[in-house]
Amino acid sequence: MGENRRYDIDWLRNLGILLLFPFHSARVFDYWDPQDGPIFPGVDILISILRTFNVWLTLAVILGFGHKFLNFPHKAIPYMNEAAFPIYIIHQSVLVVIGYYVLTINLGMILSFFLIMVLTLLISWLIYEFIIKRTAITRWIFGVKVNRNNQKNLVIWERHHEN
Repeated sequence: MGENRRYDIDWLRNLGILLLFPFHSARVFDYWDPQDGPIFPGVDILISILRTFNVWLTLAVILGFGHKFLNFPHKAIPYMNEAAFPIYIIHQSVLVVIGYYVLTINLGMILSFFLIMVLTLLISWLIYEFIIKRTAITRWIFGVKVNRNNQKNLVIWERHHEN
């Protein structure tokens, strides 16, 4: 990454920290809720802008610190880069099916949430690992690069379906 971009990220993170403290303090002491009724339309707009700016600054600071402390090479990163998109594609379907069955059990909101979250991640990863990753056609369907071991199978499949 170029030095200019690195400097920009560091500058934005540091500026975000400086601005976030007063904005967050004002947000904590902001007891007025727009549902209480409008005070003045200009004030409503200003408060909405400040709340949005507060969220944006918080995200910028989190991403800036993530860039500073989590930007290092690791052997798991290529695997996670390859797995991210297919897991993203299938997780919604898995989540709906798991949620349908877990919510019928009535385990309570917190336990149901964590059970759905963990099972969705686990089953999505297992589907990627044992179905999508292993065959050339599923790798191709989910947009994963076809490696040389699976490429021969994909060529045979494509030739078979061209007729």
